[in-house]
Amino acid sequence: MLEGLVTALSTLLVIIVILYLAYIVTKHVGKNAGFRGFAGSSRHITMIDQIVLGQGMSVAIIKISERIFLLGVTTNQITLLAEFTDGDWLDLPSADAEPMGALDFKDIISKIKDRKR
Repeated sequence: MLEGLVTALSTLLVIIVILYLAYIVTKHVGKNAGFRGFAGSSRHITMIDQIVLGQGMSVAIIKISERIFLLGVTTNQITLLAEFTDGDWLDLPSADAEPMGALDFKDIISKIKDRKR
């Protein structure tokens, strides 16, 4: 009976030590990798912002030289949604400029389309 209890406690202790070491290693790798650690880093391409819309779907804003791209990203493809120059990007309404709900998505897209023409 006592031998079975010692075996169970030693097995539990080994599992706890393994979980703790996995936590430490994951924390260390996460700190050193940073946001772009595994994807690589570049002096010429900068990720300005990204928002996850759902599982495997996101919208990203990247800057290459003086051009800014709005990209739709899924697990299967990347789609260019809009392209701006530095000056055009500053003309877009910010989320802080108007209360939530006041910005109409259709109006923003039509402004972007008009700008392209």
